[in-house]
Amino acid sequence: STNNNKDAGTTLGSSASISYSTRTANSQSESSKPQPESRGSQIPSGINTDGPPLQAKTTDVPQNVLSLILNDEQTQWILNTAGMMLCRELEIKTSPKSFLNLLYRGSRDGYRPSAFHKLCDNQGPTIAVIRTKENNEIIGGYNPTSWNRKNKGFTQTFHSFLFAVKSNRNVVSFCQSPATAVRNGTSYGPTFGRDLVLNGNFLYSANTTTKDSYGIAIRDSSEPFAVDEIEVFKF
Repeated sequence: STNNNKDAGTTLGSSASISYSTRTANSQSESSKPQPESRGSQIPSGINTDGPPLQAKTTDVPQNVLSLILNDEQTQWILNTAGMMLCRELEIKTSPKSFLNLLYRGSRDGYRPSAFHKLCDNQGPTIAVIRTKENNEIIGGYNPTSWNRKNKGFTQTFHSFLFAVKSNRNVVSFCQSPATAVRNGTSYGPTFGRDLVLNGNFLYSANTTTKDSYGIAIRDSSEPFAVDEIEVFKF
């Protein structure tokens, strides 16, 4: 029913193997485990959250996802949300874990748009995960299209979404204005409309989040932020 879709939470699966940095392993605690999510506005047409899980539902985290930001349960929740979109859009018949690979990491590859585009352009659907420097917030977005610095301006898509992993709940915000869902350009990192903008050197506090093209804001603050770490994974 419509009410079930709107208020639905996500049950996180059992823990699984994943590699972490020392910092991440020490910083995670029981209290940081995410709770059922809040969904931004209506779920896009064609996406069904009732009934049996879609085939993209996973119960483990792929071994090759070596995240320095996410723990097991956080990774699984993002995979399941993105997999739901992928099943409808690309009709993938297997789990998304078969498709995930780390393309880009700020601490390894540099924190500039040029480094991001060099490694992530023309790679197909990706998930960008960001940890902010100010409050260690974990935010990000799913782009079902390819990044391409030559495609300056906005790219239309109906199936992108933003997310935030919080101590008391997870948030997923679906696109409400497809014409401005994703933004490309030589001076931008992974940017989603005006709602999540990485511009220039990601380490500087010039990155912003503003509710515009997506259903709900993914941060409680509208203040600019600096990036502590950023990772982009390919499906």
